[in-house]
Amino acid sequence: GDLQAVQTQITRAAALWPNNPEVTAFSADMSKMSEKASPQVQAVNDFDQLYNQRNFRQIFDDKEKYIAAISQTPERQGKLREVLSRMQDIETSIMRSQEIARRGDFAGAWEGLEVTFGQYPDDTKLSQMRAELTTQAPDFVHDIREAKAYEERKEYGSALAWYLRSQTRYPMSDLSKQGIQRVAKQIMPDAS
Repeated sequence: GDLQAVQTQITRAAALWPNNPEVTAFSADMSKMSEKASPQVQAVNDFDQLYNQRNFRQIFDDKEKYIAAISQTPERQGKLREVLSRMQDIETSIMRSQEIARRGDFAGAWEGLEVTFGQYPDDTKLSQMRAELTTQAPDFVHDIREAKAYEERKEYGSALAWYLRSQTRYPMSDLSKQGIQRVAKQIMPDAS
């Protein structure tokens, strides 16, 4: 456990027999062990692993550790900026939705998360909150999902009916308005 004493002995052994293959191999093994033991090297390895797993939430939660560890690698810095930007969008959406839900507007809170979920469907915290809000505004959510399903099947008349129904449940819905506009263009492409 005394790295200083080991280093002294390795230096002494290398001076006595410079081409000794055992000294060279042992020295290389010690270098690898010290690199692996380095917190910075471990943080870089963790970052790479989490990034490849697309576990952006964990990177965001431990961002201070990764900011310091990857300060010398521009490629990783770009990846970290991408992750932090993505997570900032998600966290902003979650906070906004929580505030809207506190006012009792569960349909509005769900709609805000739904838009963000469309961009970032793999975030667990976002998915969990979206699921919780789905139970708070089930009729509106059902209407929007039915409308989207009909729209995807190109059954525009039925989609329009469901979007109109969702708009009556929540008149301030942007998803309903946008859906109505999209579907109306499909039904009457020449109308302005």
